Amino acid sequence: MKLSEEWRLYELYYRYHLAETAYPKEASEIERQIIEIYKNSFNKKVTKEDFGTVSNKLKKYANQFKHPKYGKVPLLGPLGRIAFINSSYEYNLDDVNEVHLDSDNFRGFVFSKKSGWISWKLVEGDQGILKSLSSAFIYLVSKNNHSYDAAFKNMLKLEFKYEDERMSRHIRRFFIDNTFWFHKDLNELFKELPHSNSGAHPMSKFNEWDPN
Repeated sequence: MKLSEEWRLYELYYRYHLAETAYPKEASEIERQIIEIYKNSFNKKVTKEDFGTVSNKLKKYANQFKHPKYGKVPLLGPLGRIAFINSSYEYNLDDVNEVHLDSDNFRGFVFSKKSGWISWKLVEGDQGILKSLSSAFIYLVSKNNHSYDAAFKNMLKLEFKYEDERMSRHIRRFFIDNTFWFHKDLNELFKELPHSNSGAHPMSKFNEWDPN
């Protein structure tokens, strides 16, 4: 399912909510972007006084995308709000041309100006003998695909590879190390995409806007 520009508004508002009290200059710039998107993409006039209504509508929009088992699906997978909360990683949203979401399979696609078609999927992690060697969930990612179809097919290959290697990962994790190709793939994607990572938002984990 191709998403409307509401995905961008949602991601921007999440950042706006935090910046509003702590970083007024940044909040003012995000506010300008939100108003501009409503004008250019939805032909709708919005002012700062309307942001309470905007907030409620954007929450409702994002909350419609739910996986039957795992719940709410992040609109940009590991790249948007999730990365912002976990590590103050701010993906430059101007890099994004299109966003597609398959909430039933907790999978999505991002058409990036820098990295072509990106596919991502949340999969169940491995349960190790030791808690420190376990992970609840893992993101698989594929980048630099030349088309949506290529991104889709390559993700299916990664899913098969991930499941096929599950037993061998248990052995390696216990005796060698706990870092695998899917960790490296995600880190390489983070580095490749245009972003800021200055740690300017140390309180991002405590941003209470739409926490679920």
